[in-house]
Amino acid sequence: VCSSDLKLTNKRKTKNSILISLGGSDKRNISLKIIRSFQRHKTKFYATIIIGKFFAQRKSIIKIVKNDKRFVIIQNNTDLISLMGKHSVGMFTFGITVLEAFHVGLPCIVISHSKENDAFAKITTRHDCMKYLGYYKEIDFNKLPAIVFSFLNNKDLCKRYSLHGKDRKS
Repeated sequence: VCSSDLKLTNKRKTKNSILISLGGSDKRNISLKIIRSFQRHKTKFYATIIIGKFFAQRKSIIKIVKNDKRFVIIQNNTDLISLMGKHSVGMFTFGITVLEAFHVGLPCIVISHSKENDAFAKITTRHDCMKYLGYYKEIDFNKLPAIVFSFLNNKDLCKRYSLHGKDRKS
């Protein structure tokens, strides 16, 4: 999945920028919950939302963010790695994308969409390489922006997660 030639600059391009990718279909509609929670927040931020080709809520997401310049929608992206270098943090469901972010040193905030992934994410968290929020049904999405901005403002933690993520070999 991750090639050894994948590189990411140490300096992120945009402050308070969040890359959000929740898989190819997001059957649990986690993307909508994240977008709605951030729309109510006044902090300046920039979010790129990746919509996979099997998203059932594609039209709803596009309609909701249409007039909100803080959000950019990218559909059917084939090069997530290059987008990682343009953001301060990634917000992903636990899976391959998290491992790619580790490889390139992008600090991650992770949500699980299944109990199985919840168990694996908890094990991975022991390596001090990501901010794990838990199983999506147990997350208070109203508190999500405050958690994310607190994480972004903790430069030492972001750096530590970036370094520890890069050290992960599996």
